[in-house]
Amino acid sequence: MIKLKDIYDGKNWLTGRKASEVKEERLTEVKSNIMQKWDTATVIQNDIEEFVNNAMQAGGPELLSKVHTALKNATEHARRVYRKG
Repeated sequence: MIKLKDIYDGKNWLTGRKASEVKEERLTEVKSNIMQKWDTATVIQNDIEEFVNNAMQAGGPELLSKVHTALKNATEHARRVYRKG
C-alpha cells in the first residue's frame, strides 16, 4: 500500500518543500529583520513600550493583560536562555 507521506517524501504538497527548509528560511529572515531593527537594548525597550501602549489603546485592559502574560513568559524564557549561556 502506498502512503501519502511516501509520495511527497515529507514535503508540503502545496510548496513541494520540506517543513524544515521553510522553517530554516523563515528563521534566517526573522534573525535578519531583528538585527536590522533592534540594534540596541534601548531600541528594543522603546518598541516594546510602544507596543504595550498601543495594545492598551486598541484592546483595553483585557488585551493588555494577555500582552503582560506573554511578555512575562518571554522574560522567563530569556532568563533561562541567558543562564544556559
